[in-house]
Amino acid sequence: MPSDPPLILVVEDDAALRRVTCAMLGAGHYRVIEASSGQQALAEVAAHHPDAILLDLGLPDMDGLEVMRQISDLPMPPIVVFSARGIEEDKVAAFDAGAIDYLAKPFVASELLTRMHSALSRPISPTPDKSAAPNTSDTSIYQVGELTVDPDRLEVSLHGKPVSLTQIEWRLLLVMIWNRGKVVTNRQFAKAVWGPDSESECLRLRIYIGQLRRKLESDPTRPRYLKTESGIDYRLADV
Repeated sequence: MPSDPPLILVVEDDAALRRVTCAMLGAGHYRVIEASSGQQALAEVAAHHPDAILLDLGLPDMDGLEVMRQISDLPMPPIVVFSARGIEEDKVAAFDAGAIDYLAKPFVASELLTRMHSALSRPISPTPDKSAAPNTSDTSIYQVGELTVDPDRLEVSLHGKPVSLTQIEWRLLLVMIWNRGKVVTNRQFAKAVWGPDSESECLRLRIYIGQLRRKLESDPTRPRYLKTESGIDYRLADV
């Protein structure tokens, strides 16, 4: 018996844009529910457990980032932010709060459906696709300087203090640990972290690496552990 199509929650306070967006998703054979405010979105998540959320940042009762922070206390589906805010700081904040993609307004139906398909295809576990990593044989504890990472327990500490990482940050870090001392390309990150059909996105990867450096480096501007190679690729310092 075929399963039901994925259920998408569209959170947008502009009624006309919400209606058009829901129509686009419906044409892509998704089931759709709607919310026009942050509080309504939280209620819909609790009641219907959507498979993914398309979330506007500028809501009338609370910022979309706050919605994500409150959703993180519930089983958290993939969240794609769509917003007219285009500056990099807003994208960083959205990714840091838990979004897995960022869709700029205005957008066309093909772009929306492609992003939603990608979001639903991504793994929800902190562990990336290990088969996509070039070197996966060594899963021992990584330790250099004051940084310690236990890949099996998903624990990381700096100067003996635990550090909290998001799922995407964990996936990126694990891929670098599996390839410690080797350069990991944008394409390798995309394949291992976001799936074999994902495209390399330098900006998004740079944002996540920046987040990791702020959490794991004493001086993020002079990284000791997360090295940049050739301007666009990355390498984790070897033990």
